[in-house]
Amino acid sequence: MATNRYLPLALGVAVVGTVGVNIGHRVLQSTHKGRPYCTLPMEALDSNHRGTQLLGGKPFKMKHINLGEAILNTKMAKLSIPVKGNTRVGFIHTMSTRSGVDDEWLMKYAVMTVKHGNHKWNVWLHPVVGGDELLPEDVALKLRENQQTTEENQQKAEVQQTKTIDKKPIENQAKTELSDKKLKSHHQNEQVESSLIDLKQKLVEKS
Repeated sequence: MATNRYLPLALGVAVVGTVGVNIGHRVLQSTHKGRPYCTLPMEALDSNHRGTQLLGGKPFKMKHINLGEAILNTKMAKLSIPVKGNTRVGFIHTMSTRSGVDDEWLMKYAVMTVKHGNHKWNVWLHPVVGGDELLPEDVALKLRENQQTTEENQQKAEVQQTKTIDKKPIENQAKTELSDKKLKSHHQNEQVESSLIDLKQKLVEKS
């Protein structure tokens, strides 16, 4: 009886606790999304024509940030910001730094990766003219590996398509040969039946 009495209370505490965690998580997400290390890359995207095209146009929406993979402290913010346009989703890999807690955040780089099927594009948002050499080694390596994987997938798809094209004439030839064999067998059966009929007629005539 005592267990049944306290069960609603326990469930209520669990629900309140879950709601509290969710609210806290939303507040944390909202706090980070409003910081310059998130707003500056979004402003750079807003003024980038190529990035706008790849996402399918405006408006852009900043999605859930994986804070577990981000590096955030008082002097550096390094993270990937998921952003959604009208038709596609991209990730802005960015890093900002500052000298102290009272100083302004300065965006070091922001490069957006957009994937669609087997295709992938890297769009520099800041600085406008950039290259892998401007990125930290781990980020540059990750982008190069992603590009290599994309190229390998494209090559595999092309090889598979070539095999399929090459295989079709063989399959068609095999089907034709099988059809010819069936037709030949049918003709042979007809000849046998015709011979039997002739033989029967001759036997009847003799009798």
